[in-house]
Amino acid sequence: TVVIVRADFDSPISNGKVIDLARIESCLPTLKFCRERGWTLVLLAHQGRRGESLIPVHNALVQELGSDVTFVPEWISDDELKLRDDVVNLVRTGKPGTIYLFESTRRSRIEQALWSIADSDFTSVAMSMQSLAADIATRLSDIYINEAIAASNPDFSSAALPLEMRRVALGEFLEDELKNLAAAQHADAVFMSGLKANKLDDLEGMLSTKTVRLVMIAGILA
Repeated sequence: TVVIVRADFDSPISNGKVIDLARIESCLPTLKFCRERGWTLVLLAHQGRRGESLIPVHNALVQELGSDVTFVPEWISDDELKLRDDVVNLVRTGKPGTIYLFESTRRSRIEQALWSIADSDFTSVAMSMQSLAADIATRLSDIYINEAIAASNPDFSSAALPLEMRRVALGEFLEDELKNLAAAQHADAVFMSGLKANKLDDLEGMLSTKTVRLVMIAGILA
């Protein structure tokens, strides 16, 4: 059984090494759960907004899992908008339990095509995404686990790909995060750090609930 896991491995890197393992560690229970069942895993993730390489993440993941992880540097043919045949063959002929980490999803132009699309281009882009997602579902896997709460956005791998999957599930970390969502909507105090200036609408949304009486912010906006 081949299972696609959309992971959130976007981590701070210094001198070619991951210096904060929090996001990698949060995904480990789901990866170990799948590996124990002999499932072949295809990990989709990104590093940075411009699609920096996941090689440092790969090295950290090997160390944290204590097992081999096969790194796949090229996996989408951008010209044809389909999976590379050699990659499909690699995964399909691999041993059960093998873990593959595909290079950053954001190295393909289709990944962030919805971020700044003109209304007139939406139909053609949507059709291209559907075609690629169908190719992945047909030739690679139609089982998908979302373990990337911070990457649940308009990216192709987060928004379009699940629509072509036969089975979609939440990873253990993401499920735990969502369990507390209802309670958080009624919170009267908000404590946060690392809020970026271009994401102030998140804070505005919290304040609009009319229940928040105290906000404490650390980091760049403090």
